[in-house]
Amino acid sequence: MTRSQPDPLAPGSGPPARGVPKPFGPGSLLWQHFDTRLAYLIGPAFGILQNMYPPLGAGVAEHSDVYDGPWSRLTRSLPEIVGSIYDGPGAAATAERIRRYHEPITGIDDQGHGYHALDPDTFFWAHATFVQAIYIGTDLLGTPLSTPRRHQLYAESIEWYAMYGLSMRPVPPDYDAFQAYWNHTCEHVLEATPAAMGILAILDHLDEHAYPGVPKPLWRLAATAGRRPFRWLQHGVLPAPARARLGITWSRRDEVTLRTLGAVGGKVWPHLPDRVRLITRAYNAKSRSRES
Repeated sequence: MTRSQPDPLAPGSGPPARGVPKPFGPGSLLWQHFDTRLAYLIGPAFGILQNMYPPLGAGVAEHSDVYDGPWSRLTRSLPEIVGSIYDGPGAAATAERIRRYHEPITGIDDQGHGYHALDPDTFFWAHATFVQAIYIGTDLLGTPLSTPRRHQLYAESIEWYAMYGLSMRPVPPDYDAFQAYWNHTCEHVLEATPAAMGILAILDHLDEHAYPGVPKPLWRLAATAGRRPFRWLQHGVLPAPARARLGITWSRRDEVTLRTLGAVGGKVWPHLPDRVRLITRAYNAKSRSRES
């Protein structure tokens, strides 16, 4: 795959450029489905997928502290992404802040290819993993979205991506095209990059990376007991082509077990208190919405 130093605002052939999108609200599917702490439970799998995209993996390898503090990285970045949905009138400023975070991430990878975090293809792949996480997460819990709602959610995700102000060139125009793009990328573009393999290796050493705010002795006990099932869950969430590229074995029995446990979790999850179930940024936004 040839990669050159990109022009982040180059015109393209994707959906037409849009003005500043209206803030998302309770009537949108993104508002309804991008709120859950389940993202922290399966987030490492999507971090691996992001870093399997070679230019993105190169940027993370050279500019990120994810290997030293993976949870800190997740708890810093995910709330901001969530905020681009739930910050109401401030969502555009949140999206602009996210974009600015990525401006200095540029360089040359070990193959001599230039990369930039704001290359539209690279940035859209990261965005695509958040969108696909909603489909995969709802499927996993045994509550899949209907076909019309899948199409609606993807249409909303285009408006979401437009908030970042980058070229719309790489954006598939509809849900079916997005799934074709996803499958093609997983099968033909993703690689077992050093960045992806590094994050995969962290799953074997969770006891060394305490979650922020959790006492280290308590974390070590929990991580030692939960390391294998947590790693197994990340393996199961990964698309089959990505597992194959990473050398991960996944059996039919594993798949049946995952779907069974997911269906059980899907019965329990909606009944948890919102304060437990929802990411804080989303919880606060939904509380404000109910009060208004």
